[in-house]
Amino acid sequence: MMASFGSRESLRIMRNGQRVPVVAFFGTKGGVGKTTIAKRFAELVASSPAQPNVLAMDLDVDHRGLTVTLGGRLPMDCMTVHDYIAGKRTQIDEAVDVTSQMERRAETNGTGRLYLLPASTPDSAEIFRAIADIDYGQLLSILHDVVDSAVQRYDLSCVVVDCGPVINPYTAAAAHLADRAFIIGQNEPISFSSLGSYSQRIKEMYPDFTTAKMKIVINKVRGWEQLEERMLTTDVFATIPFSIDVVDISEGIENVDQMRLMLFENNIVEIVRNTFEGDHPELVPPNAAVVPPEWQRLVDEADRLPNAPGVRRTRFMRLLAAVGLVMLIAGIVLYYTGRQTRLELEAKAAAAAQDPGVPPPPAPSQAKENIGLVTCVAGLVVLCWGLVIVRKYGRYDKAIQNLRTKGTPWLMREMERSSSSRAVLDGLRRSM
Repeated sequence: MMASFGSRESLRIMRNGQRVPVVAFFGTKGGVGKTTIAKRFAELVASSPAQPNVLAMDLDVDHRGLTVTLGGRLPMDCMTVHDYIAGKRTQIDEAVDVTSQMERRAETNGTGRLYLLPASTPDSAEIFRAIADIDYGQLLSILHDVVDSAVQRYDLSCVVVDCGPVINPYTAAAAHLADRAFIIGQNEPISFSSLGSYSQRIKEMYPDFTTAKMKIVINKVRGWEQLEERMLTTDVFATIPFSIDVVDISEGIENVDQMRLMLFENNIVEIVRNTFEGDHPELVPPNAAVVPPEWQRLVDEADRLPNAPGVRRTRFMRLLAAVGLVMLIAGIVLYYTGRQTRLELEAKAAAAAQDPGVPPPPAPSQAKENIGLVTCVAGLVVLCWGLVIVRKYGRYDKAIQNLRTKGTPWLMREMERSSSSRAVLDGLRRSM
């Protein structure tokens, strides 16, 4: 029997007396990164220390983005969202266990199970006609009961719903059911112009929809000045930089694509943290969840870094600064003593030319001066090189101390801070 909703409280999904949060993602248009963000949100929640079981529900029955990206390599022999709604079925038959398909960046103590409820099959017929004879209340009731059934069956701690890129009955029902609803947009006029109409369009279907739970995430940001101007009239929950702005390939970092992905996903971790830290802290993953093993080694083996081959070599090469200074001083001494000797010989030669009784001195030579000049230039070059290495080692040493004391959160903040910081960390990684 389908549930009846007389109040907002009746929409809550409960398990063992605890509320199970439902998080919905929908977008201002296609291609804004909605499915990517929803997918990693679900995977990262499952990677939190409590190892919660999570359901990823694909409600985009037309495009099937989450179904393809999360479960595309697994057989889809279970009922789909389309099947449940078209058949007015309220008890879940089975969801696909996609835990093995999760993207994992670091060695962890394990994760919870991740389940997928696919949107539809490629040959599903009359997808949108299926809801033509279902009123909005009945659609919401079916969706609620299917989710509630899955929560009880799979002992779920969180449900993540990926909706279509436009407001339709599916999207509106998911937004109304959700405890938190994220609109994913881009830093462009078309996204911002459509944000204001979303809550009104949902209210047309569900008049008691609570707009306060709607949060805006702007993805792929490059024009920060334009974003600041637009944010004066729009409340933005989170922003995600465009990846090439976070890490430019010209920085010379070997695995730049991996670092881009890591920094992008760290923004998702922050969204999860800001979403759940107050009432569901057990669902917040550590920053290490997005760090590949080779980068996590910088933290885990920070005590060994001072003796890493690359760091030892840099520490030894600091001597170039002292060598260059000695060469510079020696060159200055050679130049001035050679110049003094040459001037004295030239003076004696002038005196001998005026007094035939004075024996002529040896012919003056500039060889010593030239050697002194060359030594000065070489010493200056070596000194500058050495000072660069001294500065480099100083940054290495400071980074090692911070890795020891502040760990992975500092590593991620430093990567986001500047290109020079990323270069230092990449240098440490390569030195191991």
